[in-house]
Amino acid sequence: MTLGAVEQAVAGSNRNTSAGFRVAGGQEYLVQGVGRLSTIDDIAQTVVAVDEGRPVLIRDVARVQLGEAIRRGEGAHNASPAIIIGVQKQPAQNTLDLTRALDAALDDIQAGLPTGMTIDKTIFRQADFIEVSIANLVAALRDGGVLVVITVLLFLANMRAGFIALIAIPISLVASIFGLKLVGATINTMTLGGMAIAVGALVDDA
Repeated sequence: MTLGAVEQAVAGSNRNTSAGFRVAGGQEYLVQGVGRLSTIDDIAQTVVAVDEGRPVLIRDVARVQLGEAIRRGEGAHNASPAIIIGVQKQPAQNTLDLTRALDAALDDIQAGLPTGMTIDKTIFRQADFIEVSIANLVAALRDGGVLVVITVLLFLANMRAGFIALIAIPISLVASIFGLKLVGATINTMTLGGMAIAVGALVDDA
């Protein structure tokens, strides 16, 4: 008895089939053969072949029992078995807000997990890259502003003239933030990068 014959027998017996219809009393009744397997014993009773007039059942050629599902993939983390779950956000959603909401939901799930099972939320987080990039841009904007102040005061050698040139920086940055809010835009890596680059141009214009 081959494995293919057993699989074919199980597949053939595990389906519903139509047997036509019956007309009675002016009504038409659909006749259907229900052959779906629902228990382990149903599988064991499936006929695989007929040997000298005697039906050969699956239980005669195999042991029928519940087992694990077929593995379709494998995950690992720090050389230990793991389940990897990826969450993709919709384009219009805020990554940082979504990450905070997911962290709260995962904390609730962690509280109900068995001992020894943990959720690692730091494997790959886009929020981490965004926070680092924004921090770098803020630092660049700060350092650039300090260098501009020093350079202007040093080369102009005049507090009044230096103040007039430097006051353009905060005024323009505040105005740009109001402009972003007016059009519905947000402060992100692109807008912060533009502000950092614009600091030097603002001093030149002033």
